[in-house]
Amino acid sequence: MKPYLTILAFGPLLFAGIRAAASEPPISPAHRRALDAPLPSREVDALLQTKPTTAAECFQAAKILAELDRPELAKDFLARILEMEPNREQLAEMANRFGSSVFLDLAARPELNPEAEQLAEAVVAAARHVRRDTGRIEQLIGQLGAPSPAERNRAMLGLLEAGGAAIGPMVQVLADPQREAEHAAVRDALVAMGGTAVDPLMGVLEDAGPELMGQAVRIMAALENEQALPRLLGIAFSPQYDSQLRVATQAAVEHIAGRRPAPADAVRILTEIAREYFEHDQPVRGAVEGRVEWWHWDAERSALEPREEAEDVIRRRLAARLARDAHAIAPGDRDVQHLHLATMLEEAAFEHGLGRPLPIEEGTAAARALEAGPAVLEEVMEEAIRRGHPAVAAAAASLLHKTATGGRAPESAPADPAPESPPDDPAYEAARRAPEADAEPADRPDPAELLIHRGASPSPLVRAAVHPDRRVRMAALESIVALQPNRPFAGSHYVPQSLAFTASTGGGPKALLASPNRQEMLRLAGFLTARGIGVETATNAREMLRLAASSPDYVLLLADSRLANPTIDVALQNLRHEYRSADLRVGVLARADEFRRAEHMVRHDPAALWFAWPRDEAAFAWQFDRLMAIESAHFVPPDERRQMASRAMDLLVEISRPEQRLFEVRATGDVALRALYVPELAERAAVLAGRS
Repeated sequence: MKPYLTILAFGPLLFAGIRAAASEPPISPAHRRALDAPLPSREVDALLQTKPTTAAECFQAAKILAELDRPELAKDFLARILEMEPNREQLAEMANRFGSSVFLDLAARPELNPEAEQLAEAVVAAARHVRRDTGRIEQLIGQLGAPSPAERNRAMLGLLEAGGAAIGPMVQVLADPQREAEHAAVRDALVAMGGTAVDPLMGVLEDAGPELMGQAVRIMAALENEQALPRLLGIAFSPQYDSQLRVATQAAVEHIAGRRPAPADAVRILTEIAREYFEHDQPVRGAVEGRVEWWHWDAERSALEPREEAEDVIRRRLAARLARDAHAIAPGDRDVQHLHLATMLEEAAFEHGLGRPLPIEEGTAAARALEAGPAVLEEVMEEAIRRGHPAVAAAAASLLHKTATGGRAPESAPADPAPESPPDDPAYEAARRAPEADAEPADRPDPAELLIHRGASPSPLVRAAVHPDRRVRMAALESIVALQPNRPFAGSHYVPQSLAFTASTGGGPKALLASPNRQEMLRLAGFLTARGIGVETATNAREMLRLAASSPDYVLLLADSRLANPTIDVALQNLRHEYRSADLRVGVLARADEFRRAEHMVRHDPAALWFAWPRDEAAFAWQFDRLMAIESAHFVPPDERRQMASRAMDLLVEISRPEQRLFEVRATGDVALRALYVPELAERAAVLAGRS
């Protein structure tokens, strides 16, 4: 539309809303000169004759003047608005009247700045605050049931503008049976919000009671959002949910998916997605730089609120929840059971803290895992080791010795209610049948026999005693000793050997430097000593490998790319094949002509990086931080290593008792002598030295 047509079309509306001022607010001399200057345009002259006085009138004038290509005059009116210093409510009203996008459009024009930019920032901030104002949101929710269609529409538009801030209060209305008359209107408003409502409603489906979950299911069905299908499938067929809720959810799934679901389909889909999250093959939707907004329903406060969580936390939570639902539908499916236990233990291990024993009170993840029995738990541990889930393996290994009761559920544990499933679904019925349901307690073997004695080959638990992950090793060693084996078994020598290594601490963290260049090593040693890290050195790869396997205190290894006997790439392979050095973070240091070769050396080693030789302390600090960040969750810090050393010393003292003839402990004498110089170990080391 041409400028003059703009005036003709909107002039009457503009002038009708502008009132004459009794007196003009004071303005600067520069602004007065600009306003009094001769104007070449009759349209501009007519606009200025209206003498805008309020902030809204001045902005209307500035907007039109900007459209008429008179930025110098538009800036004057924008400056007048800023001089008025409108409060938050006035700014929010301007945003509501003109729309925030108009202010942002003007701010994008350089010739109108800085005034346009300052005003846009103030208006947008005020609008955001008002949109999140709970009092205003409650008022809008109340107006959804107003008799006037126009008032209802305004309320709906206000809630849509408030976005996520309005969802929590609306869900609170749905949770209140005293406000049932408002439920239909609130559900319609949530449906109108579309995708914005999906994540909050997923929080309701996870944590709320059956009545509120039913409301969320109805809204999800109306939204027809496929993202909700996995969660809805778990509710639709799991016997832990109310039967009416399950029926309603089955109908919702049918509406969204376009066909009637079957329990076997639900198990397959839930298991597949849970495994993808578990194996990190499925990204978490909405993750930004490793963080996710996660909605949670707090039943005590009757509040639905977002929380910012780490992406890995949400990934573990989703995997555990989906696997739990699949197992509830088909508890007799062994593969589903394994996935359920693994995801549940991993989530619990990270929540409670890696390296800390899991609580085993009734209802905890550990208690539920113990109910599976030693055979299943051992299979879970073995599979976790094979798939690279050390937190699961450590948790399972730590529980194995507690399965002495045969893993049967406590007397007080309620049995799963029978699901309401189609009687003609053979796949589902087969999955429901637990293979060990009819086993009698007398038929179950002694846990020590089952978990340790396996003929000529070491059992999975015994092999775990020399696993590269320190926490897995410690958990396996403690379980083996707690099971009190009373006759020889394959791999029995692993136990004192692994315990001796863990106990042979010098009391503090160390780094290993390997290079024929002693001057360079001395420079790096200074950087490390300043960080409270002790240093040992090697001048060739063979010596480096020997030292790396001699102490549990090394936190990293820095190796010259020109090491020989063997070459550094061969040395790295040997390092990873030795359980005592397999978890070391390795930095390969190269000079300019070795960069490509160094990169090739470490490309298949997830715990190794290559760097140029650091020129100064700042460069070294960056390299050090990058190395220590590798798999940081599974890195065992020095304090925990000292605790492990103390526990290992206790176990060495236990298996060195005079009446014990199963384990050979004579070779632990050197460890005992070394530990005499570590104050917290000295007393027990003296006992061990006397028995070695």
